[in-house]
Amino acid sequence: MQTQHSRGQRNQRLLLLCLSLAILNPGVDAG
Repeated sequence: MQTQHSRGQRNQRLLLLCLSLAILNPGVDAG
């Protein structure tokens, strides 16, 4: 269970990074 939680947290962090990148580079989102 602990591993699953850690994995979920990692995925959330990756998603946040992707979102931040998309905001900084709107061109990527459009493409």
